[in-house]
Amino acid sequence: MGLHAGRVVQASLAQERLWLLAHVRPEVPMGNLGWSTTLDRTIDPAQLRHIILQIAQRHEPLRTSFTLRNRTITGVVSPASAFQLAQTDLTDVHEDIRELEFKRVAEQETAKRFELDGGPLWRFRLVRMSGSDWRLIYVAHRIIFDQLSAVNFDTELAAYLAAETTGTPKLPPLPTTYFEYAAEQRIAFADDQFRPHLKYWRAALAELPVETGLPTDRPRPAERTYRGNELDLALSPELTQELTALAQRHGTTLFIVLLAGFVTLLHRYLGQRDIVLGTAVAGRESPETAALLGAFTNNLVLRFDIRDDLTFADVLFQVRERVRTAECHGDIPFAKVVEAVDPERDLSRPPLYQIGFNALPPCASDRISTATTELDLNIDVTPADSGPPRITVQYAIDLFDAETVSRLSASYRTLLTSAAADETRTVVVLDVLPERERRLLSAWAGPSRRYPRGLLHRLVLDQAAACRDAPAMGYGGRWLTYGELAARACRTARWLGLAGVRPGTVVGVCLTRGPDLLPTILGILTAGCAYLPLEPDHPAERLRGMLSDTRARHIVTTSAFAARLPMADDRRILLLDTARASIDGQSPAPPEVLVPPDSLAYVMFTSGSTGHPKGIGISHTAILNRLCWMQEEFALDHVDRVLHKTPYTFDVSVWELFWPLLAGAGVVIAAPGAHADPEYLAQLITRERVTVAHFVPSRLESFLEYPDLLGLDRVICSGEVLSPQLAARCFERLPGVRLYNLYGPTEAAIDVSWHRCVPGEQRIPIGRPVANTRLEVLDQGLRRVPIGAVGGLYVGGAQLAEGYIGRPDLAAAHFVDDPCGPPGTRLYRTGDLARWRGNGEVEFLGRDDDQVKIRGVRIEPGEVQAVLESHPNVDRAVVTFREDAPEGPGLVAYVRWTGAPDSLADVLRGHLRTRLPMSMIPAAFVRVPRFPVLPSGKLDRAALPAPTAQPPPVSGHVAPRTPMELVLCGIWTELLGRPDIGVTDSFFALGGDSLLAIGLIDRINTTFDVALAPRRCFELGTVADYALAILDLQLQLARYDVDELIEAIRSGGAAS
Repeated sequence: MGLHAGRVVQASLAQERLWLLAHVRPEVPMGNLGWSTTLDRTIDPAQLRHIILQIAQRHEPLRTSFTLRNRTITGVVSPASAFQLAQTDLTDVHEDIRELEFKRVAEQETAKRFELDGGPLWRFRLVRMSGSDWRLIYVAHRIIFDQLSAVNFDTELAAYLAAETTGTPKLPPLPTTYFEYAAEQRIAFADDQFRPHLKYWRAALAELPVETGLPTDRPRPAERTYRGNELDLALSPELTQELTALAQRHGTTLFIVLLAGFVTLLHRYLGQRDIVLGTAVAGRESPETAALLGAFTNNLVLRFDIRDDLTFADVLFQVRERVRTAECHGDIPFAKVVEAVDPERDLSRPPLYQIGFNALPPCASDRISTATTELDLNIDVTPADSGPPRITVQYAIDLFDAETVSRLSASYRTLLTSAAADETRTVVVLDVLPERERRLLSAWAGPSRRYPRGLLHRLVLDQAAACRDAPAMGYGGRWLTYGELAARACRTARWLGLAGVRPGTVVGVCLTRGPDLLPTILGILTAGCAYLPLEPDHPAERLRGMLSDTRARHIVTTSAFAARLPMADDRRILLLDTARASIDGQSPAPPEVLVPPDSLAYVMFTSGSTGHPKGIGISHTAILNRLCWMQEEFALDHVDRVLHKTPYTFDVSVWELFWPLLAGAGVVIAAPGAHADPEYLAQLITRERVTVAHFVPSRLESFLEYPDLLGLDRVICSGEVLSPQLAARCFERLPGVRLYNLYGPTEAAIDVSWHRCVPGEQRIPIGRPVANTRLEVLDQGLRRVPIGAVGGLYVGGAQLAEGYIGRPDLAAAHFVDDPCGPPGTRLYRTGDLARWRGNGEVEFLGRDDDQVKIRGVRIEPGEVQAVLESHPNVDRAVVTFREDAPEGPGLVAYVRWTGAPDSLADVLRGHLRTRLPMSMIPAAFVRVPRFPVLPSGKLDRAALPAPTAQPPPVSGHVAPRTPMELVLCGIWTELLGRPDIGVTDSFFALGGDSLLAIGLIDRINTTFDVALAPRRCFELGTVADYALAILDLQLQLARYDVDELIEAIRSGGAAS
């Protein structure tokens, strides 16, 4: 055995996959495996080299290199003499840092790339630490080696070293060779011996989610870099004993218990039933292969159905049985399972699973970190002779921070402790929060402040008394002082009292934005009443319902709108314009009216799912908390001026009107309807020296297009998701501006969280809680989820409304008892998904009832939208999920496009493919001249046109249109054995596999004299895609040649 030097062999099925992986990112040493072993004796380097050569002589893979010949990956077995033993002496390094230096040397050695077609594909470095302390570093490529190979190598090395004193090593002859095993495996596959296994895997992995991914710290890149890091997860000896006892009670192993715990943790983190991960198995079914060195490891896909009502014992049983079943079908190589299931090709994630959980055999050598990982997250469990196993967590650093993985590990340890204590508890009640994290979440939930209790209008009148002559309200170039505004409000309050308006009631207001609006609202509050804003253009039936729900008996309006208001026998219309003399005749002193701070200040109506709007009453206490926090955080003073432009039927208008009046600043009132006119707003802001303005993000985008923007110091956004691209645009157009992202429902006095934006953010969170409010991220059982896990967002604290006016049924559905707070406190269920970041800020993840999930992948449309908006021909984009997408439910992109109309879809698909995985590419692109908006300025998604309004996609056979496409179709016909290839046909859809695709790339590079990277075969789908990619490379090459020529001419000119 092992004497077949120089012969050509065919790679095994596993080696084919590893060769393909190595060529996806050839610059990354992701195929390297490294170990170090302590020799504990004086070593003769020449003798050690001789021993290694003898081992290589026994095992052909150690002497094999690999190349692609005639679309077949072949190996060339070389003589064992082509090998050098490198040496390093660290005896002169100070002992305090010697171990660190050894670690550096080991990791540096492991990071060096192998050339698969050159060989050798393993290397050694002998390191002398001290006189008798020698260590051997050995690194091999996975195409010739695996974990059990390391165990076998250590065994043979020890035998040879021992033989130096005892004679010939007692190593039995090998019963077979690796490549004999590989040939037998191919024969079995050709004879359809694997067919039952393929049938099983197709059924087991039917409708498999494209991704079982943990929430990431950063957006997933369009292409994996394979950069990784790792940390150790330690279990205490006591916990290990308890888990071992649990395994024995249920007739299973410690590894199965650990796997069941991790599956349960994923269920808790993701909030989903369908949990998919992979596990590595030895792949040495025949005893004859047990002692061989080579690439045997196979991967199995494990799929679990974890319901909330299962106990941990139930999960343990399911995990044990499904692992057994998968192992029964584990003879078939993973690459063939991938081909059979035929998942979507995507360079952003590995196929079938992204999380691994593996049992590794114990090895005398220590693994060396390679700083790479093929998966998002991978856990290796290595048993110890006694005591806790070694658990190593590897993670992709493109996706996760070390702190995130450390928290996940702590949650896992906590869950295992809880399960070991009582495996009969259901999985949803097992503890996943470490004590430190529990304390953090309690601290982050909401800061406490002491603000003045009282009445909103009382504080405004007190401020007016302190600065009577200061400008308070400006409209149309005319200003009222604080004293004048207070006098008008008090006169209005007295007039309302004479008209029969009683304190504690709700008074309707039906006015347009203008000089009467603020004095009237302040007057209603001063009369001890709550105001109900009514939009004159709303249907009479809607207004009637709002008035009925609030039992409003009086409406303040003008003659212009009186006829539009619904009449009733017990309702009275009060006309400001006809009562002007009566109002002016009232005393300017505040009326003696006493109402408690918890009485209502205003009522706002929001849309309801049943079609009937919901009335939300906000107390003086609630709105004062909101305004006092805003002043504490954003600090207006007398020179500031705040723009009021939000329609007063929306709650943002409340702080626009009253926050400046609590601080001695001025309110600038925009003209009716002007909130939708960016040119008017820009001129008004400049003319009136406005320093603070609110924008919903879609309005901000339009505003920033105006050329002359001066004066704004603070911009506050809320109401829609604020994209990083728009934030960057705001910083660019308004240098020095302070930009804030606020979040909150009307049910909690406007806003409950805030974040100050900084340039360069990849994701903009909704931030930290407002003072005296609470944010909780809870699971469906109203339990706190770990930091980083997805849950429902709940709001509590001082700003919470009592409920929905006149709708106790709705209140019961949306307001729940607070499981985390004192008895009697409540939380509001927002219906939004969120998670805590590690810095104590909350990240908004979309709506719970409308979350976008396509083929098992949770997709954030905002991420797709942000990439679209980075294209120079896209002014604005909106991405939404629609049931009526051209090929079934999917993403549809709406764009304001400045490029050639016919190129929109093709250009944007190409643009997205360079930045996003295929699963996130919209099914349709719709060009829109403008985006419909609601009166609040928010996007009106319901008014977006159906995607079928765009020209239908090209279907059917499309013949080659250019000489390049003709040549490409010929190459495809040759490789696939299919005639009549069209330019819109997909290579993989026509039966191409990964190996054929690599062959395709090789043929293309040879035919067209380009260097198309092998990984592009997973990005490019059709003949037309390949033609565009080749043309792009040729154009780049042409540009390079021209630039080189110009540089040569310049250099020549300079020399002359």
